[in-house]
Amino acid sequence: MEDQSLNFKIDFMKEIITVVYLFFSFAVSAQNNAAADTTAGPVITKAGKPDGEKTEIKVTKNEGGSIKSSDGKIELIIPAGAVSKNTLITT
Repeated sequence: MEDQSLNFKIDFMKEIITVVYLFFSFAVSAQNNAAADTTAGPVITKAGKPDGEKTEIKVTKNEGGSIKSSDGKIELIIPAGAVSKNTLITT
């Protein structure tokens, strides 16, 4: 009777060890197949063609300024002191 109990415990421990091994094997495998981080660096694309009306402002050294694209989707804010001389900015 004691032999059966001991054999049962040994078989049960083998099963537990096998399940734990498989779990960690899958976990490590999943980490190795993770997608590469594409947000780490800048994405360089070809220059596009202008679309919409040209907008321009003159930014002064002391005042700064802001400019929006003609469709209003992009706004560039230039703080005072960001340019060293009067500068023409266009979108």
